[in-house]
Amino acid sequence: MFINQLIEGCGLRLTAVFESNTADFHSKVAGIYHPADKREISDFLEKNKMRFSKYVVAEMFTFNGRPLSFDNDEIECSVMGIFESKPYEWMKVKVYRINLGKYGAAHIILADGDVQPFNRRNSFRVSVTNECYVKLRNEESLSKAAVKDISSVGIGLVIPKYLQIEPGDNILITFSDYLKIFKTRQTNSLPMTRAEKDVARFKKQISLIEAMNGGGSEEKGEKVKQKVEFIIKAVVVRVVDTIQKRTIGCKFLSINEELSKYVNEKQVEKRRAKNRPLKN
Repeated sequence: MFINQLIEGCGLRLTAVFESNTADFHSKVAGIYHPADKREISDFLEKNKMRFSKYVVAEMFTFNGRPLSFDNDEIECSVMGIFESKPYEWMKVKVYRINLGKYGAAHIILADGDVQPFNRRNSFRVSVTNECYVKLRNEESLSKAAVKDISSVGIGLVIPKYLQIEPGDNILITFSDYLKIFKTRQTNSLPMTRAEKDVARFKKQISLIEAMNGGGSEEKGEKVKQKVEFIIKAVVVRVVDTIQKRTIGCKFLSINEELSKYVNEKQVEKRRAKNRPLKN
């Protein structure tokens, strides 16, 4: 898939790396419709000798409400886009700020690579080790089990041996997890004095490196964990018995966008952890 195939509203995650520092920023694909804006983009590409490059325009990437600049040869950027619940990632992309006459400020991301989803299956899966509870057929009680892996369309479970279950049985599954999110502190919304406005304008000129290191002191954010909970209806499609356990594969009865987002986030977490540079 080429980056220009992403449609308006597709979620974007930009990862910027400078030496041993890494930071993620979120945005989405912008809709550029006005002919004047399209001409400005063409002129920009022509001026920078990138006329035939494939690109996508993103809503402005910001940090604590301040626009960022990635136009630095020492910063390496990659962008992941979510399309039809599948994550695609373009490595070593070029990202530029651009001010369009009609749309306004935005980022333009250039990448010529034709990439595949993280997994070549129609729906990738990620390994997890969460506890869960299951309810079989019309039984009243819940049974404790464990999630083995999950995708946007199905889930693998390890269930107790005493549970009698066959392909075609309906099952209700509930589990929870924690995802890391970036939470910014609330700032004073009172009208600013002229001096405060001057300081605010100065702060808008912070570098991406400062953003990677946590930002200004009074606007510094923190990594927090947000709890997510799911209750899912599924049908059993596979049962595998071993001496010590019983593993089942289930297909969801409907597509859950929130669950798809969760699977994408877990996949990204694992990829980032695997690729994170080792500290001396």
